[in-house]
Amino acid sequence: MQISVIGAQAAWPTPDEPCSCFLITHRGYRLILDIGTGSFSTLSRLIRPEHVDAVVISHGHPDHVADLHPLLRARALGGLNPPQLPVYALPEAVSAVLALDEPGLIDEFYSLVSVETGDELQIGPFSVTVETLPHFVPNVGFRLECENEIVVYTGDAGPSHRLHSFARNATWLIAEATFPEHVPGRYQGFLSDAASVAKVAAEAHVRGLLLTHRWPGENPADFVNVARRHFGGRVEVAMSGMTLDFGQ
Repeated sequence: MQISVIGAQAAWPTPDEPCSCFLITHRGYRLILDIGTGSFSTLSRLIRPEHVDAVVISHGHPDHVADLHPLLRARALGGLNPPQLPVYALPEAVSAVLALDEPGLIDEFYSLVSVETGDELQIGPFSVTVETLPHFVPNVGFRLECENEIVVYTGDAGPSHRLHSFARNATWLIAEATFPEHVPGRYQGFLSDAASVAKVAAEAHVRGLLLTHRWPGENPADFVNVARRHFGGRVEVAMSGMTLDFGQ
């Protein structure tokens, strides 16, 4: 069981780092958590488009959903006629992306599964719970459980008491931490920093904390140093090319 970081950049992709996208694999099942700007090209180096089994989307900002379009185009136009791809999302999170193409081109190649807070889903081998977390636009986090391992993904999320119980006993908490410490100005309440999510990880008895959504230009070491002041477990900064075992 593995987490492969396809991209983890906030806001826009840089030459070495696509935006948010994670590939979760177990027993041959391949689940994508978000598929942000620039991630499809990197994802394609690891897996063929027709081999993706499901996609879950946290919210509708392009750095989390934009490359759903090339993924669906590749499945529709690649000539292999794969089955419909289940896309689990808030309907408003994917509507703009799904409307980009000419009518009918990709329609038969995906099935949209609408999600909301409290949903309990079975996606391949994963038991998945959905939770609303605060952001500028509607955003949901996902808790994946499989064979005594738990991965929690926040999407983008400002501080919320809900995250403490949602992340309880997670093997890995993949948490948005756009800034190392102190969320500035207009982002307060809608984004997080490494210090605050590290405190949540400690209180929720998380085993490992994977910090993601780093603002372009920020030094990864700063995030680790800040988080380790508040959390005694394993701390990593998500970067493209990184692979972690669920139980690692």
